[in-house]
Amino acid sequence: MILRKLDSNGIAAPVIAVIIVVVLAIAGAGYFVYQNNNETEDTASTSNQAPENDIVFDPIASQDLSFAATISGTQEGELFQATMESDGEGNFQMTSMFDGQETRIITTKDAYYTCTGDDCIKMPQSQNTANDYNIDSYVYTDEDIESYQENARYEGRGECPAGTCDIWVVTEAEGTSKIYIDSSSRRISQIETEADGESSKIVFEYKDVTIQVPVNARELEMPTL
Repeated sequence: MILRKLDSNGIAAPVIAVIIVVVLAIAGAGYFVYQNNNETEDTASTSNQAPENDIVFDPIASQDLSFAATISGTQEGELFQATMESDGEGNFQMTSMFDGQETRIITTKDAYYTCTGDDCIKMPQSQNTANDYNIDSYVYTDEDIESYQENARYEGRGECPAGTCDIWVVTEAEGTSKIYIDSSSRRISQIETEADGESSKIVFEYKDVTIQVPVNARELEMPTL
């Protein structure tokens, strides 16, 4: 019989070696499980973050969408508020208060209307001179979006009226706009603009809208040159 050398506790050295190997194996397996769980948690925690390297400024153009938008801000140091509606068929309506009366500006593909109360005036679209309420300032076309791409800087994801949005900053000579794009639908949810010391905010709500085009509007006679 071959006697094995024992340690001070009476355990054979080969047995100790086996125990050490087993303990190390268990420890290694435990660390692997812990590390794997950690990586899984890290992956889960970052899954809600947009892949910044892959994301591009590519919202859906709003010119053909049906929506209602609230507009607020400052103009010449005065606060203003208005609503804008689009029926998705090329008709738009801007509503605001002026001198205590409701004023509406309605644009169609062919004509331009201004209404104070029930009194409406109709003019050709070419005579649209209400620059303060120029529809082109509030509606984004594919051409607009393409022109902004070069100057658009991604700032990450955050809260917005639509829920969660990808936030972009677009800087141009005229000023700076922060554009919130719904991460799910790619529709523009909110726009904040700073230009020449003035500020404005537009919040969009996409829903079915009907624009009532005035039928008894007075046609303004334009002088011929």
